[in-house]
Amino acid sequence: MTTHTPGPWNVVDTNDNRRRLQIHSSLGPVIVALIPNVDERDMTGITKEANANARLIAAAPRMLDALREIDEWYDLIKQNYPEMVRPFTRARALLREIEGG
Repeated sequence: MTTHTPGPWNVVDTNDNRRRLQIHSSLGPVIVALIPNVDERDMTGITKEANANARLIAAAPRMLDALREIDEWYDLIKQNYPEMVRPFTRARALLREIEGG
C-alpha cells in the first residue's frame, strides 16, 4: 500500500503572475504538485498542455483505485478468460510499480 497524499486531488489555478497550476489535496491545505506553464512565451495564461498535465496528475488517486479494483479481478479473468488477460497483466504490473513492489 502506498503512502501518498490522500485524494481526491483538485486542479487550482493560482491566478498569479507565474501562470501556473497547483494540484491540491481536498483533505487539507496540501500542495501535491506545481504545474508551470509549458510555454513561458505565451503571455495569455495557462497552455493546453499544462492544463492536460494538471488533469492527469489530479486523476492519479482515482486511477490508482481503478488499478486496485482491476487487480482484484485478475485471477478470475486469467482462469476463465485467458484471451482477455493482457490488459489485466499490464494493469497489475503498473500497480506493483506504483506501490514499490
